[in-house]
Amino acid sequence: MLYSQLSYSSLKSLVPPPPEPPQIERSFGQRVASTMPTPDLGRSRRSTSQPSEPQKMQGSGDLLSFFRSPVDNARVNSAFGFRSVPKGTKSVNMVGGKQLNTGIDLGGKIGDQIKAAAPGKVVSVVTNPKDKAFRAGWGKHVLVEHDVNGQKVYTRYSHLNDVAGLKVGQSIGAGTLLGFLGKSGNATGPHLDFEMFTKDAKGRNKFIDTNKLFGR
Repeated sequence: MLYSQLSYSSLKSLVPPPPEPPQIERSFGQRVASTMPTPDLGRSRRSTSQPSEPQKMQGSGDLLSFFRSPVDNARVNSAFGFRSVPKGTKSVNMVGGKQLNTGIDLGGKIGDQIKAAAPGKVVSVVTNPKDKAFRAGWGKHVLVEHDVNGQKVYTRYSHLNDVAGLKVGQSIGAGTLLGFLGKSGNATGPHLDFEMFTKDAKGRNKFIDTNKLFGR
């Protein structure tokens, strides 16, 4: 037969060579390699969201540097310190015929937002007119405790028209809405009575002069 008479080399020459691997696969693999780098697993772990931490106090060392104005575009009606008793108010904190204003009175319109002066924890929310603290003159108010380098400092926001939805023990950040400016309690007109104080060993309030916070 014809095929039996052909040599192996002749027969081999009749068989076509195997096809080259498809170039599309090689180029596809190269393209994928250039656009899909090996993932950085360490970076992926770092980018995973973590539980938020309580906001920390930010300041330069001076106590007042840790705080901000609780009212935007604050207008000082009555500064911290001794003053003549405003007409129509009760005579409290009287010394030598003068009244000691233990806070600073910031004027505004009823309904202006009152915000936390620094991060802290809500320790008191008073809205009931029958509450002793309400009747003491502060009206509707919020008391916040702050930790400044291990020292407890308190801020009180009084004469509010209304209080935001706050809970005692709630952690808040600087700028958190506390309530709205008003004239509840012992007040002759709409304003915020903003006080800062620490406590002595007997638990008595030691009021802090906040005038510098407002450029006074």
